[in-house]
Parts: sequence; C-alpha cells; structure tokens
Amino acid sequence: MGKLKISTGDLPAARDLLAKAIAHQSGQREAADLFFNYGYVLSQLQETEVANEAYQKALTIYRTELSKAADDKSRESLLVVLGRSSFQIGQIEAGSEYLQQAIAINPAEINHHLTLITALARHGRYTQARVFIDQAFQHMRTTQNTAALKQLEAIDFQLRKKAR
Repeated sequence: MGKLKISTGDLPAARDLLAKAIAHQSGQREAADLFFNYGYVLSQLQETEVANEAYQKALTIYRTELSKAADDKSRESLLVVLGRSSFQIGQIEAGSEYLQQAIAINPAEINHHLTLITALARHGRYTQARVFIDQAFQHMRTTQNTAALKQLEAIDFQLRKKAR
C-alpha cells in the first residue's frame, strides 16, 4: 500500500503507512525494504535527517542479509539495494562498490549499469560515470543489446553536456 501511495504522489500517506508497516514487519529483508522505502519517502518530503536514519537501518539489515546470502541471485539483489541505499546517504564509494559487485555477478543487467551511472552523475561524479558508461557500452555491444545501447547513448549525450 505504501508503494501505491508513493506512485500516486501521496507521500505523506505513504510515510504514515510505511511507518505502521515497519512496526508490524515480519522478516529481516521485508524490514530492510520498508526502511528503504520509508527513507525514500522521507527524503522526498525533505525530512533528510529521519530519512538518513531509515536508510542506515536498511543498510544494516541488508549487510546482515548479504552475509547470509547463499546464491548469486540473492547476493545480486542485495548488492543493488545496498548500492542504492549507500548513494542515498552520500556514501558514494560504498554505493559504487556495491553496484560494481552486482554488475560483476550479472553484467547483462542494464539496470545495474544505469543505476550506477545515474547515481554517480547525480552526485557530480561525471568523469567516473563516463568510465562506467564506456564499460556498459562495451558489454552491451558484445551482447548486442540494442535497446540498452540507445539508453546509454542518451545518458552519454547528457553526461558529455554536463562535463563541459
């Protein structure tokens, strides 16, 4: 229900629903996902301090879950949310490292590349973003993923404009 409120733009209602859901969560991964979404909503509402606390709680749980992950698919998923959470609280190097590990597990997943590139660009790290865009181009050309190449070309164009 909280995600529905987020998608419709009703952020105050999403915040309230997520806070209630956190109080009644059942599993560790579920709690981490709730904290992540709660952090997102709070950051959109400009409640930065509380948002960062929620992201920190999500990070703590995700790290614990990563240490217990038995397969690459679980590790990949956790590395992506660890990367996104880290970027949200300004831990750029950690976020970048987590996403690079996810890419190493599944280099064909264009969304991992795009998440890393856009997060770096959002934090003004255009040179780093360009390095990863070049790597993504190489991989997508190898796999002949034309849709991904078009996405990368559009982002590359924007990065080149901003880097000037």
